[in-house]
Amino acid sequence: CVEGQTIFEEGDPGDKLYFVDRGEVEVLIRNPAGGERRVALLRDGDYFGEIALLEDVPRTATVRTRVPSTLLVLDRKRFLDLLQAAPDLRAAFERGVEDRRRANLAVLAETVRADR
Repeated sequence: CVEGQTIFEEGDPGDKLYFVDRGEVEVLIRNPAGGERRVALLRDGDYFGEIALLEDVPRTATVRTRVPSTLLVLDRKRFLDLLQAAPDLRAAFERGVEDRRRANLAVLAETVRADR
């Protein structure tokens, strides 16, 4: 992926899990004023896209590359098959989802306080 490439946008359907092999991506969510706020910066070895796959919901954030990046991709079916075969892995991903949600809410709350 080239620098500045949008991998997916908030609200898009979730169909893949992504791993950052090399590079850097930023995770952005819409704030109450309609702008974007970065909630995470992901680098080599990090992953994203699991929330939409685990909960069967649209993408909860926009993800964009910050530098040229190589991403590895696992489609929905293979991801869900893997989780069915490895319940401990599913539990780990679910814990990660909760951690990400708390972090995102904290950033949004900070944005609202700063705008007042």
